[in-house]
Amino acid sequence: MERSRTPKADPIPVPFWLRIEDGYLVSDQTAPKYATPKPTLLEDFLQIRTDQAILEFARKWGTLGICKEHGIPGCGEQLPGRGPCWPEQVRPYQGSEVKGSVWREPLRVWHRIVVHANAMRAIGESIQNGGAGSKLDWERIIIPEDRSVEHRDALLSKIMAETGTDHLGQPWKSARSARLRFSGIMESWLDLGNIRPCFDWERDRWAIRSSIGAGLWPLFGHLALNLAVAVAGGMQSEICSFCGREYFPQRRPTRGQRNCCGDESCKRDYWRQNKRIKAARVERDRLGVPEARSR
Repeated sequence: MERSRTPKADPIPVPFWLRIEDGYLVSDQTAPKYATPKPTLLEDFLQIRTDQAILEFARKWGTLGICKEHGIPGCGEQLPGRGPCWPEQVRPYQGSEVKGSVWREPLRVWHRIVVHANAMRAIGESIQNGGAGSKLDWERIIIPEDRSVEHRDALLSKIMAETGTDHLGQPWKSARSARLRFSGIMESWLDLGNIRPCFDWERDRWAIRSSIGAGLWPLFGHLALNLAVAVAGGMQSEICSFCGREYFPQRRPTRGQRNCCGDESCKRDYWRQNKRIKAARVERDRLGVPEARSR
């Protein structure tokens, strides 16, 4: 009898052809290959600093699908009389390499999302450690309110402080306000990424986990979910290094090492890789070659 297997994380479509032209990331989505999400996905994105880095990232993980109308990733909103809101389509496109429809996304929006993601990572970690995030990071993701001329009575000030609404426009001034404001922003990212709960039968028990809705451009959903996981602190889940699924480990894996969700196929891959690593270590010791250490 064939053994049932836990499904892998939904793969991300990666265009077979991409290039940078006139400030845009241009791609042909006709016959994509597919990449399985890995734990390095978010870190790869956060380290983007140049247009070339965007191109290299997209060749590995796909594109954001930034729509022409609103400038947001994976939009897909139905426009009256015009169909779904997708990236700008280039018609006609002169190029012998392309196979079908060619789309383009503004690189400036990619850079803006990278800046926002880095600021959210920093603010989330600050809040997790009892802080409220820096003014500089908050100003990267919100437009602060000027309340210098606002006057409140003592009772209103007390109520607002207790409910965390005293500094929603300047959240770096209050831990309560920071938590409330950040929660809303993170939820908006998860909503934009089409993150939904999935209730499924796994390993002889019911399980609930986050899933990314179907779509032509699911990359932003994976990034939003990984970002939420990264700042969730003690309730942090992990991404399996072998199947790319989110899971909740009984103990936290060592940072920088591969981790396994416990699915039978993943455990086999895990032990197979461990065996290769140990064999390589024995061979290095036999040859007297020092082991390279990460900095």
